Amino acid sequence: ETVDRLAALEDVAEAAESFSSVKGTAYDCRQCGRQFSRVPDSCKEQGHSLRAVPITKHFRSCVGCGNRATGPRPANQTATACAKCGKRVWKAASVRSIRA
Repeated sequence: ETVDRLAALEDVAEAAESFSSVKGTAYDCRQCGRQFSRVPDSCKEQGHSLRAVPITKHFRSCVGCGNRATGPRPANQTATACAKCGKRVWKAASVRSIRA
């Protein structure tokens, strides 16, 4: 039973390695003019008008230093600089981050 459970977990981990994006929901605040991954408490308390919108979150890593980042565009369409090393070259990364 334990071996079967471990095998199932390993299968899930391998599947996560093949995904470089996930679909989700973001929240647009019309008063603040910003988009959030969660409903902000401050907007909720102030009675702001929030709208749920579907998004795709793409995972990428910097070719120069390996720093991981997420954003709305795939790695090959990203023009932003890496926060650590400043390079603008990205490659697709898996949803699952492996730390040794």
